[in-house]
Amino acid sequence: MKQFQFYLTTMIRPFFIGLLALAAIVFILGFKLGSLTPGFSQNEINQRVKTSNIDVIAENPVYAPHSIGQFALQSLGKTSPLAMRTISAAFAVLSIFAFYLLVRTWHTNRIAAFTTVLYASSAWFLHTARVATPEILFTLFPILFLLWAWLLKQERRGLSFLLAAIACAFIVYIPGMVWFLLIGLVWQAKRIARELRNVSSWYVVLCWFVGIALISPLAYAAYQNPNVLRTIAGLPSEMPRIIDFGKNLVSTLSAFIYKGPNDPGMWLGRLPLLDVFTAAMAIVGIYAYRYRLKLDRTILTTGALILSVVLVALHGPVSIAILLPLMYLFAASGIAFMLQQWFTVFPRNPVAHYIGAGLMAVAIFATVFYHVNHYFIAWPNTPETRTTYNQQP
Repeated sequence: MKQFQFYLTTMIRPFFIGLLALAAIVFILGFKLGSLTPGFSQNEINQRVKTSNIDVIAENPVYAPHSIGQFALQSLGKTSPLAMRTISAAFAVLSIFAFYLLVRTWHTNRIAAFTTVLYASSAWFLHTARVATPEILFTLFPILFLLWAWLLKQERRGLSFLLAAIACAFIVYIPGMVWFLLIGLVWQAKRIARELRNVSSWYVVLCWFVGIALISPLAYAAYQNPNVLRTIAGLPSEMPRIIDFGKNLVSTLSAFIYKGPNDPGMWLGRLPLLDVFTAAMAIVGIYAYRYRLKLDRTILTTGALILSVVLVALHGPVSIAILLPLMYLFAASGIAFMLQQWFTVFPRNPVAHYIGAGLMAVAIFATVFYHVNHYFIAWPNTPETRTTYNQQP
């Protein structure tokens, strides 16, 4: 009987919880994916045309993981809004999964569940994930954070380095991500070199071979056209003046809590990108990091935030979506800090523990309700949105 209870607790229950979570993610990403708007936007049409020809993708392989997926579907005759947006939704599932694993690595299962629900249901994420353009790829760089955390645990070094090689090659195709990779390699160079000594030589050779093979199309395209290299670096065709950069910086930061982007194709009105609850938790999370200044994850997330804001403020190819997972990582820290403070006040009172967690859950689900209404009801029914999405397949 005890063995059965152990089996139920350690295997069957987590399996069904994971299956239920996957079903919820697929539902929220797939619900009316092709029919929520009356047609394509002009940006989606441009992306569909670009990905209809493999030679065009080879000439400029930026966003290649996303573009190749759309090309494959178009080769099969699938050109509807549903088909084109499915590629973004698939990468969104990967983004959610990586985000959950990273938060669970840094915090508890409860914090990971709370924050992932916020992240996956946020209007900002849904706008990014359910459109036939490659902005969703900017939310995938936490995969590098996850592999770095895995490396710190010193588990399966060979496999972790192989996965890191694949992830790094994948990340390089996204504008601006090369800076995260290069800075991370320089920062952790000594540790990486030390860990590589404990990996078999054939694994090291395999990592180099896989990495070089995956980035070779991009390297060749950059050799043929230097503009590809500029795009990969996340730089604009013309650098802004200092005063313009300062204004861009202010508008980027204010978009979180004051005035969002004026883009009816991707957002509703000028609402801020973060709701009041998430913004408050993110601010608390940033405050909480002041007590953990020496932790590598504090340096990692703070440095990534600064670099991301700079790249977005340059008004180059880097989308503001790059800041989406970072804001929710800070929110995770804020939720953890708030619950920790509550449990410190009531260290041995189980009723108080349930009340604290319950109040946090109520706030989270109220926030989810707001975002679902924002995206699925308010946004598609505004005249500006319907005008933007008026292009027919």
